[in-house]
Parts: sequence; structure tokens; C-alpha cells
Amino acid sequence: MVLAMKVPGSIPGLFRQIAQFTTRRSSSPLFFDNVTIENAMTEEEVCNQHLIGYDLHRAGWAGVSFRAEKERLSFAVSYLHDSLGDLACMALSLHKGAVTAEAVFMDEPGEVILMTTGTKDVLQFELREYRDWASWGMMALEDHKVVARGEIARDALVRNIHAILERIYLEVGLARYRELWVEHEFPLQDYERLSIALHKGR
Repeated sequence: MVLAMKVPGSIPGLFRQIAQFTTRRSSSPLFFDNVTIENAMTEEEVCNQHLIGYDLHRAGWAGVSFRAEKERLSFAVSYLHDSLGDLACMALSLHKGAVTAEAVFMDEPGEVILMTTGTKDVLQFELREYRDWASWGMMALEDHKVVARGEIARDALVRNIHAILERIYLEVGLARYRELWVEHEFPLQDYERLSIALHKGR
């Protein structure tokens, strides 16, 4: 079904409309172990088929989870790194056909880095866990433990990340996000570009 929309006076307003029309639903909610969730995630985003789950918690902290065979691995995420910005950049790059992309999720201490590679529709992913901040040069990038690896469809990962961005944009908003994430603003520009690209591809 094609929906005709009158373009509002502001660009964010347009994307709020697109987001409301393009949200998809699927299975059941995801719960992080020992973590309080402030806002319910969309069903599409948290279905176990999806690689990534991401949610904001108290100021300066978020939680990220990853599909790993028969379970989901959960990690704390600190405001010290712009992890949501990394995800937005990853999705946009992969949608444009990038061969490699990565996102850093920094804890205090330690971090996990999601690496993706692939030239076609199916990507290989690897989740690397570090004892310290390798992304800040505190230890060698080679000194890590692989805690999950597998394959995922390029389009599925892009839409998974878009669902995360969409929910936070609609439910948390730009001002509240900035308050919670302290050092970094919501990646609005990449979210808008990704929304346009996915909307055109429908």
C-alpha cells in the first residue's frame, strides 16, 4: 500500500511520520538479565531472530544484547562512547554496500566490538570482548575473546538497527536522549538518511 503524505515544515516532522507508518511488528519482548528497562522495545527489534537489542537505562548507561546460538548475551554500555551513533553509521554504510563495518560498546572497564564483513547479501559477524578499551588504544585490538559469530542477512541487520533508532527517536526524543547520554546527541542525521533510504526501497 502506498501512503501519500504532505511534507511538514520541518525535516524531523517528516521522519516522525515515516517512522509511524513503517514500524513493523513481530514476536515477544526481550528482557535483559539484572537490568531495569525504562522503555519497552518494539517487537520487531527484540525477536530472537534479530541480532541486536539496545535500550537506554539510567543517565549515562544503556544495555545491549546479541543473539548467540541458543541464548542472548547482554552487556552494559557507557556514555563514554557514542555507541548508538556507531550503530546508525553501521546501518547506513551497510545499506550502501559497505564490505566492513563495526560498532563499539564501551563498558567501565572493558568493551565489546561488533564486526561485520561481507560483499553480498549475507554478512559474517563477530562479537569481540575486550578486558579494557581497545578502541582507545588501551590494549591491542588482537587481544580479544570471540563470544559470538555467525551470519546475518545484510537487509535484516540494517532494519534491526533502524528499528532501534526509530523507537528511541519516537519514545525518548532528542532532548531526553541528550540528557540521558550526556556526551553525545541522538544520531539524527544518519537516522533520517537511513529512514529515507528504507522508505524508498519499500
